[in-house]
Amino acid sequence: MANIRPPHALSAGRAARLGATRGFHHGLLSPGTADRDIGPKFAEYEQHGVIEYWVLDPATLAHRFYRRGGELLVEYAEQDARIASRVVAGFFVLREWLDPARTPPISESLARIEG
Repeated sequence: MANIRPPHALSAGRAARLGATRGFHHGLLSPGTADRDIGPKFAEYEQHGVIEYWVLDPATLAHRFYRRGGELLVEYAEQDARIASRVVAGFFVLREWLDPARTPPISESLARIEG
């Protein structure tokens, strides 16, 4: 799980209850966490104003990307080959990088991101 905070974080009380910041979150699904990651955790993030939540599923490659749309987290980039973050300036991933069987070397991925 990664939590990246933009300049406008949650209040101390909300952050303590949520255990995270309001910016960018991603979760890596596993059989033991999938129900929580797409159920209660998703609802908490939505309720507490998380801006982006990326749910990565290495087993099925059914990755889901959510972004704040008013009061809700709305799925985006369903078929996009390139998924960009609005929270982390300049950060993106290529969908093909999310396949554990085809993951490129980190140096190649970083070179693409850095431009």
